[in-house]
Amino acid sequence: MLINRTAFRFVLIAAISLVAGACSERITLTPPDQPIQNATVFVGDQDRKFYALNALTGSPQWQATTPEIITSSPAVNQGMVYALSDHQLYAFDRQTGQKKWTFTTEDTGANAPSTLISRGGQVYFVGNFGRKLYALDALTGAKKWAVAAPGVDINGNPIGYGVPTATDQKVYIGSGDKVYVLDAQTGGTQQTLTFGGGIYGAPLVAEGTLFVGGYDGKLYARDALSGQPKWESTLGGWLVYVNLVGRTLYVNSWQEVFALDVSTGAQQWRFKPAISGNTGARTLTNGIVYGAYSLLDSPEAQLYALDATTGQKKGDSWAWPGGFNSRATRAIAVDGLVYAAGRDHTFYALDGTSGQIKWSFPTSGDITTSPCVVTQQGVFF
Repeated sequence: MLINRTAFRFVLIAAISLVAGACSERITLTPPDQPIQNATVFVGDQDRKFYALNALTGSPQWQATTPEIITSSPAVNQGMVYALSDHQLYAFDRQTGQKKWTFTTEDTGANAPSTLISRGGQVYFVGNFGRKLYALDALTGAKKWAVAAPGVDINGNPIGYGVPTATDQKVYIGSGDKVYVLDAQTGGTQQTLTFGGGIYGAPLVAEGTLFVGGYDGKLYARDALSGQPKWESTLGGWLVYVNLVGRTLYVNSWQEVFALDVSTGAQQWRFKPAISGNTGARTLTNGIVYGAYSLLDSPEAQLYALDATTGQKKGDSWAWPGGFNSRATRAIAVDGLVYAAGRDHTFYALDGTSGQIKWSFPTSGDITTSPCVVTQQGVFF
């Protein structure tokens, strides 16, 4: 994904969530399209409720009910917040919750939860179990284009898309062992790049370089224009997401987090938590990496804090209230608070230093999305 061209440099790194064989979650930071008075966190639940909460107090600002369960982390742009269900994308006024438009996909059958990306006046998401990438007008919801995933496996079955990354001009998306570079306005393929393993995490485009983590345990750095290799680093595990802060790349696999030199790929540190499992989350802000790990559907979980420079653990791990929610796979750290979903139908804000609960909000059902937090610094999701 493209790094925000502002004075602020953040990294928000998410571990993989697998649904029907497709990677469906990611975290990024995008610049706010306009300042807002109050910080807001958006989250959805299994009872088809979509909430806007005050990020500092947890008090509800508005609530909307949707025909289907929201399955994606929300995205924010153009003064609106976007939320995706199986077959519909909803656009709400960010301040009031008024529904602006709804887009229904032409796909039949259930969809795997997708990742919403809003960039350059368009909204991108993957539907039909990862087999089609959509681009919509962010203001009106009109379909700009839709492109089916081109790959097939050895049996001739379609290979789905992974998680997209967008700039104003291009869209980058993995499918199988390839990354496709598409024209943002037309959806036409401009480049096809081949790697050594499956690519389903979000690529990163920064400083003229395309960074891609593969299921072969390697992180690849290629020239963003030519696609020519610059370097590759073998880390091990399924590499899912990569992001850049200063001169350091932060990469996560299913079970570990790594810090690498952006110029050479040399490893600076790695961390493996005591509990490793199928779901996890990492988020970095103010020089601290926060992460949550749990075995799938286990009530046991840990929230930890690491020094972003050394990878050293800061204090003891914190117990996760109610157990980690494996459907809402990420924690988000913003302005000294860590936001996360518990397994007890409760959304939490924890103190980023002590781990103490600052506030909690009971939802109507199991929380089905990772949070999206909007502040004057930016949009964190």
